[in-house]
Parts: sequence; C-alpha cells; structure tokens
Amino acid sequence: MGIITLTTDLGHKDFYQAALKGSLLSLLPAVRIVDISHDITPFDLQQAAFIIKNSYHYFPKKTVHLIGVDSVYNKETRY
Repeated sequence: MGIITLTTDLGHKDFYQAALKGSLLSLLPAVRIVDISHDITPFDLQQAAFIIKNSYHYFPKKTVHLIGVDSVYNKETRY
C-alpha cells in the first residue's frame, strides 16, 4: 500500500479537497492519503517549500508528495 501526501492551497470551505481525494482513491483504492496542509497561502511557494522541507523526511521512502499551490495569478482562470 502506497502513501500520497497532499499539500495545497485548497482550504476547507468547499468540495475541492474531497474531489481530489475521491479522484485519487478511484484510481488507487489501496493508497493511504495523508494531509500535510491545505492552508498554504495562495501563490506562496516559499511557505509550501518550507512545510514540505520540514515534513517529507518523516515519511517512508517512495512516498509520493503532491503539492498543489497556485503559482501565478490569472484572473481569467476558471474552475
């Protein structure tokens, strides 16, 4: 059973986190999903890097670390 960690700027107010986790579990039903943080400030790549740098080494080798943080502001982006 593999491990996937999630570090995002998705927050906790809507369905995006659930949609991401559901999609992962649909593709990989045996995987364990670990939330590192979903409260990264949008566009703050330094904050995301700091959190990952200080947490990834506690996980087993071959853990997959997914990082989803907006990096460029674009008012035209539609979800």
